[in-house]
Amino acid sequence: TTAPESIVWALPYVSYVNVMCVNPGFGGQDFIPEMVEKVRRLEEMTDVPIEVDGGITVETAPLMVEAGAKILVAGSAVFKGDPATEMRRIIDAGQGAKE
Repeated sequence: TTAPESIVWALPYVSYVNVMCVNPGFGGQDFIPEMVEKVRRLEEMTDVPIEVDGGITVETAPLMVEAGAKILVAGSAVFKGDPATEMRRIIDAGQGAKE
């Protein structure tokens, strides 16, 4: 994985930073817990919005919001049931972390 400190030079030039929370390649992979700390470190380094992608569920969304993520990308967790219902559950979980 890329250390947050190695991208400091690029931060003034980007609109957001994407943190992959799974090994890229296919959907439904397990969330990598170490990414919570990576998002925390990035959030301390920049005001650039942090996007997290992969393994975002009702359980992991609050962790990432608390760590500083502003954009959450959810795929498999949304389509495991009714997409509107699952998306609402993930949004509610993330918003609950901000309160």
